[in-house]
Amino acid sequence: MASFFYFYYIMNAFYLEKSLLGGEKIPIYYTPELKGGGIFWCRELINKKYYLPKVNSAMEMGCGAGFMGFYIKYLQKLKKLVLIDNYEPVTQVINRTVKENSWENEVELHISNGLDEYSSSRVDIVIANPPHLTSVDEFKKIKKLNPAADERTLLDEGLSLHTNFLGKLDKVLNPNGYVFLLENKIAIPPEVILGINPKLKLLDIIDHTPSMTYSALYQLT
Repeated sequence: MASFFYFYYIMNAFYLEKSLLGGEKIPIYYTPELKGGGIFWCRELINKKYYLPKVNSAMEMGCGAGFMGFYIKYLQKLKKLVLIDNYEPVTQVINRTVKENSWENEVELHISNGLDEYSSSRVDIVIANPPHLTSVDEFKKIKKLNPAADERTLLDEGLSLHTNFLGKLDKVLNPNGYVFLLENKIAIPPEVILGINPKLKLLDIIDHTPSMTYSALYQLT
């Protein structure tokens, strides 16, 4: 019980909206281990004034605290958001975000290894910030430069997670649905994504220089 309250106490919040009087609204709760690249992604889209295609439902794969999914839900006023992660501790922060924003009937959380345990309905877009490294050697190089580097969030050895969900998009996407990915320019360029699922068509790329990342919008054809 004590560990639960400690986890709850150290939660931080990223706010999606500020009122005219300067108050902050629409919190997304997270802990340091769940920060990931989601806040960076939200700020990049806001700063670049980039708007995703209009959809009615969305899924965030490997959601962590759910920054990307909650962002598109808020921006497009979606009534259906599906969040998927295989890391059980995400439950506490997501439940708090959902409760404080009164989204109990609009958000589903599934603890699943990729899409292995997912059997709910389809969505119009899948959003993800998957691990950006594909080999243990790449991860070891990063670990030397940054001892705090986390294998769970950075390493997708052999592209197993990418293959898991990109190869099963027919199972979760509505016809002509979209995929929007935040990826590493060197390790996982668009050609790699298209090689995993040839049914995807590349529609747009956003360069996040000076970061070594980019975002790409695909459509399942």
